[in-house]
Amino acid sequence: MRTVRSTILGYCQGVRETVSKASECLELARKKGLPAYSIGNLIHNPDVIRTFAEKGLKEIKDPSGGERGVALIRAHGIPDKLRQEFTDAGFELLDSTCTVILHTQSIIRKESGKRVIAVIGVRGHAETKCLAGTMTTDGREIESVSISSEEDIEAMFGRYGKDTALCVVTQTTFPPELYRLFRDRISAYYNNVLFANGLCGACTQRTRIAVELLEKNGSAVVIGGRQSENTANLAKALKACGKPVVLIENRDNLDENMLRLLFENQDVVVCSGTSTPDYIIDSVVEKLEQYKVENYNSGL
Repeated sequence: MRTVRSTILGYCQGVRETVSKASECLELARKKGLPAYSIGNLIHNPDVIRTFAEKGLKEIKDPSGGERGVALIRAHGIPDKLRQEFTDAGFELLDSTCTVILHTQSIIRKESGKRVIAVIGVRGHAETKCLAGTMTTDGREIESVSISSEEDIEAMFGRYGKDTALCVVTQTTFPPELYRLFRDRISAYYNNVLFANGLCGACTQRTRIAVELLEKNGSAVVIGGRQSENTANLAKALKACGKPVVLIENRDNLDENMLRLLFENQDVVVCSGTSTPDYIIDSVVEKLEQYKVENYNSGL
């Protein structure tokens, strides 16, 4: 029996940039004698959030949540109105919004006034709120239609006719099977629709490789925050293979029953969401290897 690491593990580029900016935020705040903030959860990993909180990075939702300081915009971005509110309140902002999301916002601005904007996304998700909260360069709010369910699509069909010019953008970590369903339904109904972006290519590739590995091996452990959409999507795709899959946040979640399920006469694929740091992955692998040596190599 083996422990097989996926070839794509750990932070994606956007999360890596956010974590780097978080350290920069703390250092800049220290030099200026100001508090340091993350606007919303830094990333979808409680261990990392706790580590930065211990260093002084406080989570804040809006300018009223703390005195003026240095505030970090995380990879998911924030609505333009909220960005302006922080600036007007005297906060110094460091921006680590994913470049893909920034590009999508630029398309929304370009197409507003020409097309009806529709935003596919999990309701309340930070990226969805960022896209729906895009404003024009002169500060005007851009109206958009929110789509998180088939009922929302039906409502849009009832409000806008088939010949409506439509621009559809999506939260890049939206569940893939739902995105494909929504896209097909919208394409079949409207005569003039622009799909301005798609699902995150890095997440799609990460999932594809993990599924290919699991098809050749016996079981898989997915390491990632339970609030992470991309981690949940990865775990769901692997479970569809019909093999044992467990989802954990760190090595402490790996109990005896999980370990037996993973290792019982089979190799274990190790994969992760995009907000999982290498040290957590290494720690999980260490525990897997230790369990394998102590139990299966001894003939259990």
